[in-house]
Amino acid sequence: MSRKIVLKTLLIFAATISFAQPNRTQGSAIYLTSTMSLTEFNNYIFPIYKKKKVPGQGLQRINTQIPSMMVYDPSGNLIFYGKDATEDATFLDNFPKSAHGLGKVDGLFQRDEVFEEVPEFARAKATIESDHHYLVFALTRSPFHISCGPQDTAIKEIAGKGAALKVDVLQLAVDVKK
Repeated sequence: MSRKIVLKTLLIFAATISFAQPNRTQGSAIYLTSTMSLTEFNNYIFPIYKKKKVPGQGLQRINTQIPSMMVYDPSGNLIFYGKDATEDATFLDNFPKSAHGLGKVDGLFQRDEVFEEVPEFARAKATIESDHHYLVFALTRSPFHISCGPQDTAIKEIAGKGAALKVDVLQLAVDVKK
């Protein structure tokens, strides 16, 4: 797929987001999903490897696995990084209790990087930053793959409870067949 088509698709999706969530009211939550080809994912959106500086160790490569999940506290700090669908599901099933007392996780994608690397989620950035909600960012496979099943089910369940739990959900499905 050409870059022009990818960008046009992203613009259409971004317009859909802006109409779907123009003004969030107090107590509501955001649940956005997107599907991309593996090529688009690798080339334009969220590289599999992201270089990071680790204090005292220089540049490191951090592998972004699929499925994986990152959870940010209301201040935008990454507090949970999971790369096992069953463990991620357990964390979400016990949310928000599972998030209490967790400290900041260093060396992985911070919340602002999710918006920088995934342009179609950028439109939700101001709303998410102003609502003082937790944010769940999940990577999954498309079409459905059994290795992602527990995480996908838990994501859908927590998205349905988003307003009550004060959690927003952004999910990116990578179509590995394209």
